[in-house]
Amino acid sequence: MTCAKIYDMNVLERYKIDLLGLKNEAYTFDFILEEAFFQALQTDLLEKGTLHAEVQLRKSELMLQLEIHIKGFVELICDRSLEPFDYPIDLTERLILQFGDKEESLDDGLDIIPRNANTVPLAQYFYEYIAMEIPFKKLHPQFADEVDEDEEADVKLVYSSSTDPTDERWEALKKISDN
Repeated sequence: MTCAKIYDMNVLERYKIDLLGLKNEAYTFDFILEEAFFQALQTDLLEKGTLHAEVQLRKSELMLQLEIHIKGFVELICDRSLEPFDYPIDLTERLILQFGDKEESLDDGLDIIPRNANTVPLAQYFYEYIAMEIPFKKLHPQFADEVDEDEEADVKLVYSSSTDPTDERWEALKKISDN
């Protein structure tokens, strides 16, 4: 068990930006997110995928501004057929890391990191951004046409049941409004 955790940490080391020696200017970093990345994070939501992450970093005295573009696919399991399928991911997120006295998450897209930080670990950010792109209902593309029909039927059912003219409550309300 200890060996697995050491291996996981070694994999996650690949997803850090070393700040030592960086001047106050713009940089570009590229990362490949593959199966080892997802296994190192040890999560059940995502286990496989092949993605490319490009990070545009702008360093200044007060902060780091990052624009993160992630493109590729993750493997999902269809909720209906239990068949695996590739789900495309194409996202761009902005992140500001402000230098401060202690590490703190203030808001979506704004965190504070210690002034003396030597590295910026990006693995958790990458994972969270990708996870937010995963649909609640995971359906294989072969069911794409059926989804729209099912959702339309549900909306019609709710609408028709809420406006049913034979419902006694509607009749009582009509009597009140006639007075």
